[in-house]
Amino acid sequence: AASVFRQRLRQNPDALFAVLSAVIGRLRESDRRRLEFAGFDVLERVSLLLAELARTHGEAAPGGAVVIGLRLSQEEVAGATGASREAVAKALRQLRDRRVVTTARQRIVVLDLNALRPRL
Repeated sequence: AASVFRQRLRQNPDALFAVLSAVIGRLRESDRRRLEFAGFDVLERVSLLLAELARTHGEAAPGGAVVIGLRLSQEEVAGATGASREAVAKALRQLRDRRVVTTARQRIVVLDLNALRPRL
């Protein structure tokens, strides 16, 4: 399958350019997120990630809530924020206690999007 993909890219320079552009875009986003997260604690990093996911993958729900349309494990959130799973679990618990989010089996609903934005 990989060899077929490589062959198709060799035959179609436009497709190769599109793939390279997508990879470069992901690297830039990763670098931006790493720099953005550098000065924040785990709760702030998790909050920023959830705000971004609500913006990019959110679906409106009753009462102004936003359902994040991705199924995310605590391990995945930890990997995306450079935190341990335990620290992410604690941050999510704090956000639940503050009624900012609800969580259930890899599903996150943002109840208060403004509360996820950092106070600068």
